[in-house]
Amino acid sequence: MYEKTSLRLLILLILFLFSIKLIPEPFPINDLKQQIVFKRLKTVDGIFQGRVVSIVQDSIGFLWFGTDKGLYRYDGRQIRSYRHDRYNNHSLSSNDILKILIGRNGILWVITIDSILHRYDPEKDRFERISLQLKDNIYRRNFVKIVEDKQGKLWVGTRLDGLISYDPKTGIISSYKSRLNKYGKNIRIFKIAIDRKNRVWIGTDHSLFRLDQSKDSLFQYPFRPFGQTGPGDPVKLNSPYVSAIHIDRQDRIWIGTYFGGLQRLDTVENRFISYPFSMTEKNRLPGGPEPITSG
Repeated sequence: MYEKTSLRLLILLILFLFSIKLIPEPFPINDLKQQIVFKRLKTVDGIFQGRVVSIVQDSIGFLWFGTDKGLYRYDGRQIRSYRHDRYNNHSLSSNDILKILIGRNGILWVITIDSILHRYDPEKDRFERISLQLKDNIYRRNFVKIVEDKQGKLWVGTRLDGLISYDPKTGIISSYKSRLNKYGKNIRIFKIAIDRKNRVWIGTDHSLFRLDQSKDSLFQYPFRPFGQTGPGDPVKLNSPYVSAIHIDRQDRIWIGTYFGGLQRLDTVENRFISYPFSMTEKNRLPGGPEPITSG
C-alpha cells in the first residue's frame, strides 16, 4: 500500500514538473528594451530628408520611401535618393511624392504632386513618365489611393478629379469623373478596393459605388442622409461618407463610415449588416460616433 502511494506521488510530481516547463515564461521587460533598437538612416549623399507619406517593399526586399523631398530606396545597408533633375526626362518629374505602389509583376509605380505617374525601370535605373491628363487639378494633393486590379490595370482615386484608370498594356487612360458626377457634383473619393471578380469598390462622400468592369456598369448604394434618426434601414448605408473599405479573405465587403459606424455588405442579398457602437452595452463595438478610417 505504501509503495503504491509513493509511486502515485512520484508520478504526480513528475507531471507537475513537466507541466511547469510547458508554461511559457513571461517576456522580461528589460530584455524587450534591450532588443528594440532604432537606427538613424542616412542617404549616400546626405541626411534622409522629407515627410514620409508612403512606404512599400519590393520583391527583392528593398524598402521604398515616398516623401515630399524625393524618393528613397533602402537596401538594408544604405539609402539611395531619387530626385527631380531638370535636365533628365527619365528622372522624377517632381520631388513631392504622393503615392507609391508595387504592382503584381513587381513594377514600382510613383505618383507625384504634378499628376504624373512614373514607372520605374530597374535594369536602366530610371523612370518613365505618364501624364494622367487631369484638367481640374486645382487641389495639389489630389490623389488619395492607387490600386492594381487582377488584369494589371491601375486605378487612381482623387479628391477632385474622380476615378482614373490606366492600362499599362495599351497605354489607355480613362476618366470616370463624368459618370460619377451624375450622382452628385464634384464627388470626392476616399478609398478604392478590388474584389475577386475584379470589381472596383469606391468609397466617396456620396455613398459606396460598385464598378463592374465586365458589364461596364456603375452602381450607387442607397444611404441615409445625415441627421436622419430612428432605426437603420438594412438596404441603406448608415452614412453617405464611406471612409474605409476592406475586402476580407471570404470576399466580404466591410465599410467604415463617417458617423455611421461599421457595416458589412451582403452582396447576394444587397443588404447591410450593421455593427453599432456603444460605450455601455455589451457585445457591441466600443466607442462613439467618430469616423472609421483605414490606411
